Amino acid sequence: MMSISGTSEACNGDPAQIVNELKDFVNQAISDQMSMRDFERGLFDRLLAVGFGLTEEFLRQHGNGDCGETSQLAGKTVYRSEKPVSRRLRTIFGEHQFEAFVYRSRKHPNTRIVSRPVDSKLGIDAEQYSPLVQEFTMAFCCEQAFHVAAETFETIFNQKLSVDTLERTSRVLGKQAAKFMDSLVDPPVEEEGELLVQTADGKGVPMVREDAQKLRACDPKPDRPGNRRMATVAAVYSVDRFVRTPDEVLAALFSSAETAPLHPRKRPAPCHKRYMTKFAELLPAVGDTPVSGTQLAMAWANLQVESLHQRKQKLIRLMDGQYNLWEEADAGLAKVPAKDVVDILDLLHVAGYVWTAAKAFHDLRTDQMGTARLSPAESAGLRSAMWER
Repeated sequence: MMSISGTSEACNGDPAQIVNELKDFVNQAISDQMSMRDFERGLFDRLLAVGFGLTEEFLRQHGNGDCGETSQLAGKTVYRSEKPVSRRLRTIFGEHQFEAFVYRSRKHPNTRIVSRPVDSKLGIDAEQYSPLVQEFTMAFCCEQAFHVAAETFETIFNQKLSVDTLERTSRVLGKQAAKFMDSLVDPPVEEEGELLVQTADGKGVPMVREDAQKLRACDPKPDRPGNRRMATVAAVYSVDRFVRTPDEVLAALFSSAETAPLHPRKRPAPCHKRYMTKFAELLPAVGDTPVSGTQLAMAWANLQVESLHQRKQKLIRLMDGQYNLWEEADAGLAKVPAKDVVDILDLLHVAGYVWTAAKAFHDLRTDQMGTARLSPAESAGLRSAMWER
């Protein structure tokens, strides 16, 4: 019979026996002229089994969490459960189960659990899933749908997780994001770039809606589907200067010719980039009117700027033409001298609309380019304005 990690259950999770099985597996693979794919999969499954056995031993060594019949928690007396409570924990190696005492606010067994000594030692919360399982699954979910992420996790780790599990994990970690961001300390000054950048943008987030518009196969796909909810993404980071001429910037953005790069130098990478995304929220301290995601995200970004801005450092504010973004950004300029602020309007959004309009008037690409392209005088004016910036 095969275990969750694909090796024989005869070893009962004994790491030493599993290591011997690994040696036997390698020798057998050579004898059978096993393909590389089968060898990798078989070896990885057995390494997962080693991890499972070692994790079992790790959990056993932490004991049962018995701190006496009573204990003190935040100056209050808490009471130990009459017997150890069964606890399940899913790690990347498989599902583990152990028993440990818990402590309640009162002696009655139905009273809320306020302390789990073993969990505290392990640095885990009351969730069934280990921190690394949560981290890996959410890494998959960032780029994939929940059901695809579940399939990917199963392919790698031979463990099946439900979509409901991933959705619940996402909600739990989402609630912890603000606390995590607040715990971050300012990066060392010597690791920061020359310029401080503040940027923000509105994003439509697809939402699960039963009444979402159903499209026929022949219907055009809408630019802004009705099942989206607007969020504001803000970011603050520092970066060194990357000096280029206006013509080089325009060529990098709009040229389709496959020419040698104008700048062989490596572009400076952002330093200590931090993001915050906010939906509109109801805040009890404010009242019954929701506070917009723009206000919340920009308030966070303004606090970051206030904390990170160094004396005489240039603050670059890079955003599109959404008025309330600039309005909220202005609210956080009290401690940054106006002479140190450089505002840059992101026009790339507009470029897409210009091409859409050009296609409405012309069928040929060359004619579209003629409509969308600036005149020589306009181009010279743009280059001059960019150079002055």
